[in-house]
Amino acid sequence: MTQSKARIKVTSRSFSRHPVLKQELLDIFPNSVFNTDGPPTGLPNIVEFLHDADGMILGLEEMNLQILQQLNNLKIIAKYGVGLDNLDVEAAKELGIEIGWTGGVNKRSASEQALGFMLGLSRNLFFSSFPLK
Repeated sequence: MTQSKARIKVTSRSFSRHPVLKQELLDIFPNSVFNTDGPPTGLPNIVEFLHDADGMILGLEEMNLQILQQLNNLKIIAKYGVGLDNLDVEAAKELGIEIGWTGGVNKRSASEQALGFMLGLSRNLFFSSFPLK
């Protein structure tokens, strides 16, 4: 496997703490930097953390035009987790930053949960689990 000299930074704390994902990334990008101790809701100093990143794995942080314009080295953003609502995709495209994302990865679990709720509601399972006051 060929290693890359690119610097990848991971904002997602859950990705950063996952030993298998972390090792797989380090095998290809040994210069990777992880957010293991930051707050679970996102890094408050995101520009400072990403200032020299060639690529990033985005977690929950807001990534808008104002932030993206300050990240001169950034070439790609890979979204870890569900949805792109915290990433300004159009701004990234305008700045020539590629986006990596796989849509629908949770569709089975979401449909299973919806079906489970329908069954539970139709049989009053949720209401029978809690005592009435």
